[in-house]
Amino acid sequence: MVLGGLPAEAGVYLFRDETTGKMVLSDVPASATARRLIGDPKEEETINQFVTDRDRVALYAGLIRQHARMYNLPEPLIKAVIQAESSFNPEAVSHKGAVGLMQVMPATAKDIGILGDLKDPRVNIDAGCRYLSMMLSRFKGQVPLALAAYNAGPEAVVYAGTAVPNFPETKAYVNNVIDLMNRFKTAGTVFVVELSAGRFLLTNY
Repeated sequence: MVLGGLPAEAGVYLFRDETTGKMVLSDVPASATARRLIGDPKEEETINQFVTDRDRVALYAGLIRQHARMYNLPEPLIKAVIQAESSFNPEAVSHKGAVGLMQVMPATAKDIGILGDLKDPRVNIDAGCRYLSMMLSRFKGQVPLALAAYNAGPEAVVYAGTAVPNFPETKAYVNNVIDLMNRFKTAGTVFVVELSAGRFLLTNY
């Protein structure tokens, strides 16, 4: 997104509309709690990172959509797992040896019949989605349990009494992915609305 028409000293402000509860971006700090975004170097860095992350998501959107249909998985869930696992970095390798976008272990890929370079996004998303689908099937569609199994292994979930194991890493992982999934579900279009000559407003509704 490119924001134009602002004088050099102007900023872009984020605030919550007290009537609707929606978050609003505007070139005017219309609320006492408005937070300046553009014009603040630290916030501009955050915005630049957001744009980078958004572009990475868009890069793999087609593959995600294809495999969501193939394995009957929600697209936001796949995106959330990828974000949590690798931040959409296909070259990522963990200290345990998990590889690629969905951080698939080579042994796991082999066990479920996926061959090929796990740094190849097509191969990796296929492997990750197949395994995630298997975990959802095994745990009767319960997303938290499937995610716990994806992170810690299905045996850990069974040993915990068919529950999320009491491992800090796994509990944090499950909560993080569910939060990300909900964010991806609600991600939408940003609209530009002209308020008056020389003033505009950006909003997500």
